Amino acid sequence: MTISPSRTSPALEQARRLQRAADIFNRELFNSELPPTMLRLERQKTSRGFYSPDKFVDEQGNKLDAITLNSTDASERPLIELLSTLVHEQCHQYICRVVNKGAATGGHGPAWRQQMLLLGLPPIKVGATWRQATHSIDPDGAYANCFRANLTELERLPWKELSRDATRGRARGLDKVRFQCPSCGSKAWARAAAQLLCGTCSTTACLVVMLPEVRAEGGSGSGGGSTARSVRTDYPEPSTTPGLPVWTDELGRQLRVRCGIDHPPQNIEEALIVLRHGLSDVVFKLDPQSPDFDEQLKRNYRKQAAVLHPDAGGHEEAFKVLQIAYRMLKQEGG
Repeated sequence: MTISPSRTSPALEQARRLQRAADIFNRELFNSELPPTMLRLERQKTSRGFYSPDKFVDEQGNKLDAITLNSTDASERPLIELLSTLVHEQCHQYICRVVNKGAATGGHGPAWRQQMLLLGLPPIKVGATWRQATHSIDPDGAYANCFRANLTELERLPWKELSRDATRGRARGLDKVRFQCPSCGSKAWARAAAQLLCGTCSTTACLVVMLPEVRAEGGSGSGGGSTARSVRTDYPEPSTTPGLPVWTDELGRQLRVRCGIDHPPQNIEEALIVLRHGLSDVVFKLDPQSPDFDEQLKRNYRKQAAVLHPDAGGHEEAFKVLQIAYRMLKQEGG
């Protein structure tokens, strides 16, 4: 299917909606202090957006900043989330151009974090440092109020870049992830939804599941000229237990609220907390002193696994958290 020749230019249609949103937020959130900016959509594997100072130059030597959003999910994400990424990057530009007078972007430093808080977008670090960061949205914050007040003028982006080659009908790099055996370290590439077993370590008594590589997802990139990257070594891992990134979505917020931690369990105490309280609305009261405590724990695990597993309409990430916690306790004889 092709579009009608009489339809408005797709490029202009996409750019107009994005520029209108940027102009509204510049006027109402940044007092119109942000300079003209090149707004772009590009495919990004590990980032939903980034800010690049002095990215373009014209024949007269005038330089122009750029804000880039991920083109592969721009039309899928809820509009309030997509445009919050735009404002996230505008905050980087504000710190660079207004606060630092063009001297430095400041990355995800204190000035940027303070500005994000003022706009009702509480920042969240990804990993142990602020090199990568995302954010949440305060429903009563300045950004959310601005979004609601201008909802009639803000429009979804009409076009999304496909992540697979439609002419060949097979997966490309964006569709594949690397799997690694947590025991021997063997690696394999497959679709993200695949379930791989390690042929070296698996036995008839125990199957060893290979785990997909860590890829942090958040509201933005690194805040500089390069995109955000995430590797397994960025995150501390408990012994022989595969680690997962700090949660930055609604699942992570539930984990923090219910269990008081914002990362997969890294010791026996945290594993017990996760298995006792879990990530669903079903909470079991467990007594560690009870003679059938182990059986209670197993029942809780099975119940919540059924609730959270993707086949039951739940979160695959949440199921992995429970798997890690349960595996840790089994390794320690708990």
